[in-house]
Amino acid sequence: MKKACMSVFAICLILILAGASSLVTAADGPPLKENGCAACHKEAPKEPEGADKRSDKIHKIHQGEKVKLECTACHAL
Repeated sequence: MKKACMSVFAICLILILAGASSLVTAADGPPLKENGCAACHKEAPKEPEGADKRSDKIHKIHQGEKVKLECTACHAL
């Protein structure tokens, strides 16, 4: 009985850790609207360079003190 409980515990722990690591490694976030930037900007870069850093910078600009956009302005939620 004790061995079966330990096996179940080990399997559950592995599944939890695998799920947590997949969430941490996924840097995607919610999908963007098609041509979402074009609603406000005439020109938007075609391919982001350094997506993580660029995403952080974009969020800081669009969620800052001067501009506070809703998430749905850019993201298809």
